Amino acid sequence: LKDRYEILKSLDIAKEVQQKLLPHGVPTIDGLDIAGKSIYCDQTGGDYIDFIDTQIEGNRTQIIAIGDVSGHGVPSALLMASARAFLRQRLALSGTLDQIINDVNVQFCNDVQQTGRFMTLFVCALDLSKYTLKWIRAGHDPALLYDPTVDEFSELKQGGGIPLGIDETYIYQESTVPKNTFKSGQILFIGTDGIWESRNENKEMFGKERVKKIIRENKDVKAQKIMAELLDALDTFMGSIVHSDDVTLIVVKIQ
Repeated sequence: LKDRYEILKSLDIAKEVQQKLLPHGVPTIDGLDIAGKSIYCDQTGGDYIDFIDTQIEGNRTQIIAIGDVSGHGVPSALLMASARAFLRQRLALSGTLDQIINDVNVQFCNDVQQTGRFMTLFVCALDLSKYTLKWIRAGHDPALLYDPTVDEFSELKQGGGIPLGIDETYIYQESTVPKNTFKSGQILFIGTDGIWESRNENKEMFGKERVKKIIRENKDVKAQKIMAELLDALDTFMGSIVHSDDVTLIVVKIQ
């Protein structure tokens, strides 16, 4: 019992430390309405969410990142913390988005050698002075971009590279939303598979179509409200079933 108490105490401390690594609130940026949240199924988790205000190629850029380390619990939490540190440190130096992620991958590969673990990552860079959106997708599910003026969703699925930690020689390439198509009123949604792969009592998956439906029905409200509606719908869908995977999501409305 004493040993178990010490283990639980250590897990509580690990949870407290990891929670401090996650964003406390969301950034206030002219032109963007942002909401984001990460919910762990264990005391610690491998999902990663971050908002970083930085300079890329001389322009002020808002970095939005979401990731998912394979597995759960303390090992995944440790690797999530490492990936966060690598990304933030590398963003403090000069370079393009693809150069930054390539360097992060090399460092992450060194950490996960012979462990069989890896991390999917979706990183996007928003430059509102030029209304550009660039991203790199390292094995992560594509982000969704909804345009309410034409009532259409597009998937940011280009550049589908492999997850971080698999091959340190792999070269990631950034993708860009075509000029003049990234505009005010659009909604960007990024999530982890803990959302659409969640199953209810009938073994039915929540799926991405439900996510799209909720975004479409709430296109006129704040990002925080859209996020709340998504999470409420997921809880209702699952009923008494307990989450078996971490749930992380980011909603960005372009104003």
